[in-house]
Amino acid sequence: MVKGRGFLIGMLAWLLLAGIAMAQAPAPNKSERAARLETLFAELHTTKNADRGTELTGEIWQHWRNSGRRDVDALTSDATRLMAIGQLEAARTVLDRVVALAPDHSEGWNMRATVLYLIGEHALSLIDIDQVLKLEPRHFGALSGQGLIHLAARRWALALISFRRAVAVNPFLAERTTVIPDLERKVEGQPL
Repeated sequence: MVKGRGFLIGMLAWLLLAGIAMAQAPAPNKSERAARLETLFAELHTTKNADRGTELTGEIWQHWRNSGRRDVDALTSDATRLMAIGQLEAARTVLDRVVALAPDHSEGWNMRATVLYLIGEHALSLIDIDQVLKLEPRHFGALSGQGLIHLAARRWALALISFRRAVAVNPFLAERTTVIPDLERKVEGQPL
């Protein structure tokens, strides 16, 4: 489980930095964001360069994080800061507001799912992850989070499915070489 928390802590640090950068950048409109995401994902699947894959991953996170609404983005930045200092219940309250204000913003749901995971509310986290994936089926962060929850519950086959889905979307995820091989050994001979 240490690997899972390390992934989440790294993601939180990146989100905090991205939030600061986003506060300074103008918000593109919804169709521009969608077109840019398509381009980023297309390149993510064709590049062989690991450094470029990491850059593309960061750009995708930045686009997901940007709701296109200053009020929602400000709340999301507040929640990120609260998460970074361990104020998880306060972050959850802020993220409750985010998903109420912008129910079509997948990253609000994903961030709340992360907080719910961190406070041990795994069933509620899975519900939010389902919502993320309805809005953005390529959300490799949500798929990885789903895998972490299945790992915590020792549902090895389901964890493997989630991590494989995440890596199919983003082949540069560390789970490709860290978590998946271990899970493949665990479920070998077991029906998926």
